[in-house]
Amino acid sequence: MKAIIANYGKSFLRWGPIGAFLFWLPDILIHAFRRNNFDGKDAWIVTIACPLFLVTGYFLLGHYSKERFSTRHAASFLLAVWVFGGLAIMIASSFGGGGFVSGAGVALGLSFAGILPPVTFILSTYDGSLFALIGGTAFLCAEMGAQLVRFAQQRQTQAAS
Repeated sequence: MKAIIANYGKSFLRWGPIGAFLFWLPDILIHAFRRNNFDGKDAWIVTIACPLFLVTGYFLLGHYSKERFSTRHAASFLLAVWVFGGLAIMIASSFGGGGFVSGAGVALGLSFAGILPPVTFILSTYDGSLFALIGGTAFLCAEMGAQLVRFAQQRQTQAAS
């Protein structure tokens, strides 16, 4: 059991920040370019771009990585997207005059509170990235399910032979 926890911990520390970076980068860049002019059109761009970057990066990393991607990699990406979401949203909000530009104590408190999934969920509704967060989460959950099915099929064929 300790080995399983250690593997998931190493996987999260290695792959998690990459997943969070891939997912939140388009949101931060769009807020940086649009600043106070962020509107509904931009929210749709974020909704499409964030999951697209995540999916593309996940498959490219899986293809070019020396290790075989498994459920723990998708779980690491998913956990990191939610854990670093508050910080990423606060960075994105800073370009429009909120976030870290507003009171430093409030900004730091909200960004660190962002490690709680409900806070990331709430902040994403204000940020315009809620549907992107839902889409990215759905993809990673589906990927974990597909990995578990493949693992079960491999075990079944090994047991049969």
